[in-house]
Amino acid sequence: MSRPRQLLTGLSTMTLLLVIMLGGEVVLAQQPTKVEMCHFNADDDPDAPEWQLLEVGGKAVDAHEAHGDGFPGGEVPGTSGQFVFDENCVPQASELIFAVAYIDINTTDGGFNPDVDVLIAKLVDGPGAARDEILGAGDLVITDKYPKRFDADEVGSFKVTQHEVSSVSAQGSESCQVLSESGAFTWEHVDQFLEVYNESVLPFFAPFSFITDGFETAAGDTIRLNAESPSQPTDELELDGSVFTDQPFIDVELSCSSEPLSPPASPPASPPVSPPTSPPMSPPISQHLIAALGSPEGGFAVGAGFLLVLGTLSKTFYSSLTPESVSGRHLRRERAWLRRTRSFGARGVSGRHMRRPG
Repeated sequence: MSRPRQLLTGLSTMTLLLVIMLGGEVVLAQQPTKVEMCHFNADDDPDAPEWQLLEVGGKAVDAHEAHGDGFPGGEVPGTSGQFVFDENCVPQASELIFAVAYIDINTTDGGFNPDVDVLIAKLVDGPGAARDEILGAGDLVITDKYPKRFDADEVGSFKVTQHEVSSVSAQGSESCQVLSESGAFTWEHVDQFLEVYNESVLPFFAPFSFITDGFETAAGDTIRLNAESPSQPTDELELDGSVFTDQPFIDVELSCSSEPLSPPASPPASPPVSPPTSPPMSPPISQHLIAALGSPEGGFAVGAGFLLVLGTLSKTFYSSLTPESVSGRHLRRERAWLRRTRSFGARGVSGRHMRRPG
């Protein structure tokens, strides 16, 4: 191995030993990527927006999320998906509902709760350009499940779960009916008398599926499901009940002739959460060295490590010395010294170096 290569090897070994000795980490400087986030303002200033659009470093994203912040276009924390942020971090309802029929699991919450209740069918404002808060073409009928019993302890599923509205045939405070290529869909809520969800195939409104809760009238309760109706229920049922009270197996809410139904006017603010503590970044090696020299144990460790490195480097250096690598002047001195030592003897030593025995 050539001398320059051996020296480089020695220097590499020294660097490695210093890193191991100091327990440091070599951290490459990186410019963190900026990320847009919706920051929750915890102060009580009435003039300050509750959410503020901020740019944060990529390394700070996790801490901001743990603090209760979100992202533009994403879900507003603490709203169970009912609100989303726009591009300026202004919360808005994730969907606008014109009519909904559902199985009311929690009868005390005063309305449709998508996290608890079971959706039967809802009429929502359409996506994209159709999202205009006006009932009309491009809006959607979304179906999910239906009750198979009046006590709602058993449900079935629709096979077709989305229909695009082509026109509106009726809308008012008690009834809402829309048409699509697959058929007609009707929601009715006659206060204190009747709640109905009905879907049927055009042009003769048959076959149909019909779920109704009649209370304080002789209409009674009905669950009639036909597999050929637009959403194609997996069951065919014909059940009639005689309980003339408001039952939770179907509840209907309407807002066809006014503002669409939506979650509460302002989302519940997520309380700030202290960000999780994380181990600090390892300081540069120079700081490790300064901290180590500040204590007796650290100074001894640094000194021992330095001697070890110096010894390794010295061994590497002297092992690289050969006659070819030594200058002529050093070589002549070495040969002269060898000649002198070989000439030493009883005859070759002067009296001042060796006295004869008396």
